[in-house]
Amino acid sequence: MKPEMTKSKVRVLIVDDEAAIVEEFAEFLTDLGFACDWETSADRGLERLKQTGYSHLFLDLRMPGMDGLSLLEQLEPGMLRDLKVVVMSGHATEMDDSRVHEKGIFAFMPKPIDLKRVVKLLSPTEDGSNT
Repeated sequence: MKPEMTKSKVRVLIVDDEAAIVEEFAEFLTDLGFACDWETSADRGLERLKQTGYSHLFLDLRMPGMDGLSLLEQLEPGMLRDLKVVVMSGHATEMDDSRVHEKGIFAFMPKPIDLKRVVKLLSPTEDGSNT
């Protein structure tokens, strides 16, 4: 049984090309006591992931340039094992959905973002699972 992850141990990275939404999302998480960083491109998000240890990644599926799944493909398998990835999209297709599940992501979240669900995803139950 895993111990419950406290807010101080949750470190979140948000990668989404919509700056206003990302800033508001990050401010919401910070106000709740979570450590939170953000980037507006997959390239910069990838660099952050390589430099900083995060417990959770909220990742937009579709962005200009490198998309979210391409970012995941560039991560080393060891990084993905310890990172809970939540893929977000307002334009997901069935093909995107199947590609996301092939990557073994933690959760899929349609946009607009449900902030109550975000809090649940960041607050695991005592057995380490999320509902």
